[in-house]
Amino acid sequence: MLSMACALSIVALAFPAPAARIQDRTHLTAIDILSMQGKTMAITLHAPTPYIRTDRGAVWAGVLVHPALAKVKDEGFKTSNELTDPSVVARDLLATALRDAYGLQPRAVDTTQTDETRPKRIAALHPDVDFILDVRTLAWQHVYAMRKQGQPHLALEFQLINVATRHTDAWMRCDTVVDKILPPRKEAPLFAALESDGGRTLRHAFSVLAARCARKFASQRLLISPEKMAATMALADLDPYAVPGAN
Repeated sequence: MLSMACALSIVALAFPAPAARIQDRTHLTAIDILSMQGKTMAITLHAPTPYIRTDRGAVWAGVLVHPALAKVKDEGFKTSNELTDPSVVARDLLATALRDAYGLQPRAVDTTQTDETRPKRIAALHPDVDFILDVRTLAWQHVYAMRKQGQPHLALEFQLINVATRHTDAWMRCDTVVDKILPPRKEAPLFAALESDGGRTLRHAFSVLAARCARKFASQRLLISPEKMAATMALADLDPYAVPGAN
């Protein structure tokens, strides 16, 4: 029987390894935090990342032939189930957390999409602000696994860029499989059930997983204490498979 680990490993690394970040830092310092009060922050907008749907046939094709065959883009499924790129949830939560904890003043999210990922080039887009919050989805999908279960998977990248230095002051990649943010396998719903409720469970699950990744970045890289973001990040404490209000 195909294992959950095998199924997820086929698609878990659907993005390239990060480039060397010699001049960039992964987390804020106390000096950074003290200087943020009242400073301005832009928020980037990236094009939605293609959605991957890996059913039983695609999983076996990935196992028996080539892993790339398991990465089947399904924009039709995303559209018909009204799935929204989870980076939207993460960036909104982080903008609020940075405002409430450190006094950063977020501007409205950009209306023009960018495909830039390098700090210097992103900084050049907003010379009129002090910081830029950059959140993008690297991969999002749901996968057929053992016992006919279905499992969502999400990978996000976070950057807080200092415009004056044109370097990152905080950076992280969060993968809900690799970082073990997903709930135990036994709690996952059946694949068929995951696909038969009009996207309700997946929309909720991706929102919760995005919130958990955002909270991890906020606590480990932005050094925001749990008590300062308890209300902001409350979504992260919900069960990703239990949709509020569902019968």
